[in-house]
Amino acid sequence: RKLYFLPVSDTPRFYLTEKAPENPSNPPMFCMFLRKRMTNFTIDNIEQKGLDRLVILSLSGNNEIGDPVNYKIILELIPKHGNFIIINEENIILEALRKSDYNAATDRTIQPGFIYVYPPVQNKINIFEYPSENIAEKIFSEKNKTLSSSVQNNLEGFSPLVSRELAYRVTGDDVPVYNLTESHLNKFKDEINKIKDLLSVKCYPVILKSEDGKYTDFSFFDISQYGNTVTNVQFHTASELIAEYFGSKTSGDRANQAGRELKKTVSNLLAKERRKYIARQNELEECKNKDKYRLFLGLS
Repeated sequence: RKLYFLPVSDTPRFYLTEKAPENPSNPPMFCMFLRKRMTNFTIDNIEQKGLDRLVILSLSGNNEIGDPVNYKIILELIPKHGNFIIINEENIILEALRKSDYNAATDRTIQPGFIYVYPPVQNKINIFEYPSENIAEKIFSEKNKTLSSSVQNNLEGFSPLVSRELAYRVTGDDVPVYNLTESHLNKFKDEINKIKDLLSVKCYPVILKSEDGKYTDFSFFDISQYGNTVTNVQFHTASELIAEYFGSKTSGDRANQAGRELKKTVSNLLAKERRKYIARQNELEECKNKDKYRLFLGLS
């Protein structure tokens, strides 16, 4: 199997696959760097930074003169800002898929030779670093928000889907926090502990499949908020799920893209013919009295 990283703008992702696409005949400079500097390197460890969309691959191997070296590959799986950055043991950037000059908003520069700085944190709670009582206290303190909004705004790694599912399991709906009771508070703590336990062992992720057979979303655990309108299709690994979900999306996207291109071509041709038609109509209008003018010209 191969480790496949796809830095597309809207959904950057990486996973293990046995069906990686063919290597390009003219690889980009970034790939040339990997081949030159990191051939035969071994991946020693893969870790996630908290519950955020940052993955760190630790690698070891030998440099061009045979000395042992250790590098890290940082996968920033952030929509619209996905990146693949290689750093050495001193956190110096060796190469990056997407380079950028200094950005005041993120307070970092992504260029070879600069010290790597992680993207700015969102100051959200990692549920593994706090007891459920503290987490519940924070979530239930935001009285003017719905439960799912408070969860999404405060808990690291909780998507809108998972936040709504947590709210559904606690209340059977998604209600303002000020309407919640002590019973809801205890139920919330129980559900947080269940999620911690689930993520601490092997879990079986699911794709949500609608009644018309389309994939609509995915999650690390079963989703019940939609009742019988969707089916939870279970997978043994996250890699299998990602390959299946985005593989189907890619096929659909290709068809949609082809349809859009065809529609654009037809629209352009129609617009061109309309312009020609209007031009001909204007010419006919200008020439409608040509016989009379010809007669006048003959009499003069």
